[in-house]
Amino acid sequence: MAEFKPIELMDSFFKECEHYGETLSAEGYITLNDFEDSKSNKGGGTIITTGLPAYCLLQILLRSVKADSQGLLLKDNVTEITSANRPRDSVFDWFVNPLLIMKAQIKAGHLSPTEEDYLCKLVLFSGDPGRLRNSFVAAPPESEMKRAELEALARRLLGITKSISRFPTFRRRRDDLLKAISQALEAKDGAGKSMGRSRSAFAQILSQGSTRGKNSSQTSTSGKNGGSRRDPESHVDVDIESSSSSS
Repeated sequence: MAEFKPIELMDSFFKECEHYGETLSAEGYITLNDFEDSKSNKGGGTIITTGLPAYCLLQILLRSVKADSQGLLLKDNVTEITSANRPRDSVFDWFVNPLLIMKAQIKAGHLSPTEEDYLCKLVLFSGDPGRLRNSFVAAPPESEMKRAELEALARRLLGITKSISRFPTFRRRRDDLLKAISQALEAKDGAGKSMGRSRSAFAQILSQGSTRGKNSSQTSTSGKNGGSRRDPESHVDVDIESSSSSS
């Protein structure tokens, strides 16, 4: 089984973010104010910087459960990431295996459609009770045990997303994509233009990110020259794109 390159995995994930960022913007779940809050580091900004990427990870988990996948099923409904074919770089130890464990927990929970929808919005809004109330989200489960279970899953997934966000490549790609979404929303607000413009903006940003990653993987030699790696908690920049050069 061919091993995934780090840049391939990042490209696939941000295509998920492109799709769901566009959809949630069009449906009004995320707004221009959320993007403004993220720029000024206000509380609501976590919906954009953490909630949206976590929501995309959750969609991968739900898709994998429904397809009875052995790993993490990507958006093409064919490609799977497993413990056997994931990138060998230690960076991916921080989230691939934890996500596989979470997938098993979600499968064991046998979520109803209503519970699934509630979990999705709980993750997107980072547990903000005001946003949950005002967004016409399904009511929380009546069972206190089930509600606690969903809240624990949401917290765990948000925690994984925050850990991933410490890596420079992820931050760059995320920030580029969020900038494109924000600009598209501003254009729509100001000129009443369709979301078709946002689609082209997303595609351009993703293309730039992918090209930059490939160029970086061809020129970077830090991994081969014994560059040190530390875990995310040390806040030392570990570049996922550079790691693909040693694969």
